[in-house]
Amino acid sequence: MDSGAGAQKLHAALTSMQREETDQALAAALSALEDFTQAQDRTGAAAAHQLVGILELKRGNYDVSITHIDAAIPLRQSTGDWEGVASLLQERFELCLRIG
Repeated sequence: MDSGAGAQKLHAALTSMQREETDQALAAALSALEDFTQAQDRTGAAAAHQLVGILELKRGNYDVSITHIDAAIPLRQSTGDWEGVASLLQERFELCLRIG
């Protein structure tokens, strides 16, 4: 399976997020995650997990948010994207501070 559809949905999710359309952004990001997972695209799946985590945080769903951030970390590690791992760890740290 090609990950092009996932990329288009991820772009749509980012666009919706910029417009403060959180529900539409979340739906598109979850759909992108499904497409990337089916295509075995670890980079795309990590990006989608990260975006879902950010969007769930905006909605106040901290447990769901951290689950997605945690899912993205090993995907980024497996691709050797250490800057991406650092970014995710920073997000996780900030989320943990919010949760308490």
